[in-house]
Amino acid sequence: MMQQPSATESDADPLRRRYTNLIEGAARDISAIGSSVFYALACGFALLDQPWLCMQLVVAFAGLMGICYFIKACFPSTRPDHVDGTVHANVLEQVDASSFPSAHSARAAAMAWVIGGVISNPWVIGGLGLTALLVGGSRIVLDRHRPIDVAAGYVIGSIAGAGVTRFLV
Repeated sequence: MMQQPSATESDADPLRRRYTNLIEGAARDISAIGSSVFYALACGFALLDQPWLCMQLVVAFAGLMGICYFIKACFPSTRPDHVDGTVHANVLEQVDASSFPSAHSARAAAMAWVIGGVISNPWVIGGLGLTALLVGGSRIVLDRHRPIDVAAGYVIGSIAGAGVTRFLV
C-alpha cells in the first residue's frame, strides 16, 4: 500500500516546481544575450552611432563563429541534454547540435571585449564581463553545455574580441 505524502511534502512540490520554472525561465532569457540575434541587435545599435564599433563586432563574430563551427565539425560532442537515437537531417544540423565549444559564451565574451574596448568605463566593462559570465552559467543551468564547453567558448570569444580591438583600431 502506498503512503500518502505529508502536508509539507505536497506543499513543497508545487513551490519547488515554481522556483525551478522561474530559474529555467531566467536562464533562457540570459542565454538569449549570447544569441546571434542579440549580437546582430547590438551591432545595429552600434551602427547608428559608431559604425567602427559595428565593424569590429562583425569581424569578431565572423572569426569566432568560424573557429567554433570548425571545432564542432572536427570534434563533434553530444550535448548534456542529448537524447540517444537522435538522427540529424544533415551535416549542418549535426555540427550545430555539437556541444563543444559554446558559441553563446564565445559571442558574449567577444561582445564584452569589443564594446569594453570602446567604452572604457570600468562599471560598463564590469557589467559586460558579468553578463558574459551569466550567459555561460545559463548554458550550464539549461543543460546545453558542460563547464569545459563554456570555458572554451570564453577563450575563443576573448581571442576574437581582443584580437579585433588590438588589430582593428
